[in-house]
Amino acid sequence: MLTAYLTRTRQLLQNPAATVALYADADLTAYINTARSELAGETECVRDYSTLAMAAGTRSYAFSAISTSNAGVFSIRGATVSIASGQRWIAPRPFPYFQLYYLNNPVPTPGLPRQYSQFGQGTTGTLYVDPVPVQTFSLNLDCVCRPVD
Repeated sequence: MLTAYLTRTRQLLQNPAATVALYADADLTAYINTARSELAGETECVRDYSTLAMAAGTRSYAFSAISTSNAGVFSIRGATVSIASGQRWIAPRPFPYFQLYYLNNPVPTPGLPRQYSQFGQGTTGTLYVDPVPVQTFSLNLDCVCRPVD
């Protein structure tokens, strides 16, 4: 597929046809991958049901800790926590609300996570949960992802 993208991009950029290549294939490949990532993020078309291993006493997790089959996570659309032989839905909260009502606590109470919030997106994104996990849990996430280059 990359060969077809390169050929088509060269045709678009070298009009009229140049006798010498005007752009290096490495540059074109980088441009193509950037465009694919931006398109996937804007349209939320690359989705993955991913997992995150939560540790006891840890409230925040970088998106890079999420196990996904794609190149990385842009954002999170939904979450459930695995308990016993089932799953429990976790309520999403906007970060300002989450910060005011859940992070604004000098002595957080541990328990089974009931709400989450996302701060940032992409490579700098962080997922926060509340209450702080009392034990190791597995979080199942509906993620919007970056495609593999």
